[in-house]
Amino acid sequence: MFKTAEKRDYYEVLGVDKSAGEAEIKSAYRKLARQHHPDANPGDPGAEERFKEINEAYSILSDSEKRSRYDRYGHDAERGGFGTGDFTDFNPFDIFNSFFGGAFGGFSGFGQSPRRGPVEGADIELMADLSLDEVLAGTERSFDLNRVESCPSCSGTGAKAGTRPQKCPKCNGTGQVRSYQQTFLGTMQSIMPCAQCGGTGSYVAEPCADCDGQGRLRRSATIKVQVPPGVDNGMVVRAAGQGHAGARGGRPGDALIHIRVKTHDKFTRQGNDLAQEQEISFPQAALGAKLTVPTLKEPVEIKVPAGTQAGKVLTVKGKGLPSVRGGSVGDMKVLIRIKTPERLSAKEKELYRQIAELGGYSVSDEQGVMDKLLGRRKR
Repeated sequence: MFKTAEKRDYYEVLGVDKSAGEAEIKSAYRKLARQHHPDANPGDPGAEERFKEINEAYSILSDSEKRSRYDRYGHDAERGGFGTGDFTDFNPFDIFNSFFGGAFGGFSGFGQSPRRGPVEGADIELMADLSLDEVLAGTERSFDLNRVESCPSCSGTGAKAGTRPQKCPKCNGTGQVRSYQQTFLGTMQSIMPCAQCGGTGSYVAEPCADCDGQGRLRRSATIKVQVPPGVDNGMVVRAAGQGHAGARGGRPGDALIHIRVKTHDKFTRQGNDLAQEQEISFPQAALGAKLTVPTLKEPVEIKVPAGTQAGKVLTVKGKGLPSVRGGSVGDMKVLIRIKTPERLSAKEKELYRQIAELGGYSVSDEQGVMDKLLGRRKR
């Protein structure tokens, strides 16, 4: 004769005293439920039972009426006929999700919805490094993939050609099984996905040889993706339906191409504008000049106004990058730097001194290092 294992005291399960208040019980449950959640213990087969035990204890001790009856009769009530005849659905994840909002996701062991319907395929993450020239015009990129595709031999059913999946006899096609336990609170019901069919409600009697009954298999594929003009760092181009195949007729996932834009040797990007630096001489800055500057297409000529100061930004309209949404085009910004000559001839020095005198500026009368070495005299 086999002896049934004794159930642990609910207060012992939660690690609290019988005098514990509502807040203490709730805090103990929160800590233990996180610690023993099956998804947090994938290699521990005992986690399921511990998690169920913790939730069962909390479901009783958190309810003042149920707790009072438990305090009077304990577990003996289950064998002593004190039950009320109530029908109670017990799903540990309902309690857990009320605390944590489903933070761990579903686990197949306890009352989770059976995965009977179509399941969408996973996305594939890819990376594309683009030059500014490719950003300007847009480009097409090819990617070699190793992705899950629907099996062509069985059209994704997993069943041998000429056959079809059958209704699971254990769960009668519902994808879930129920177990009951009589307690003094009534009949406790646990709902679990069917282990025989994995919660799908059907099974394959004669599996497809090509995919081993899975309905999907890995295959190599090459896809071409159009990258529109104007994309920027961190943007994602979505190629719909180019990801992994779905299960049971679910739509395939997408290919997500993450964009990285390479640095350019002449230009920096500022949104849809491009920027560059150009160095001009003091006479050009003072008197004005025409300057030829590069763009991503052909060079253009710009006018430097007389009296231009260092740090001034000149704008060339429409020579930047297009908006990824279309319509507008950015500008080319030209930052002006003024070059100060390091070596001057005697004549140049004299001319600069004359300019300084005309402007009333004080300048140094000292000879330069090279002048001293060469024995040149001041004029």
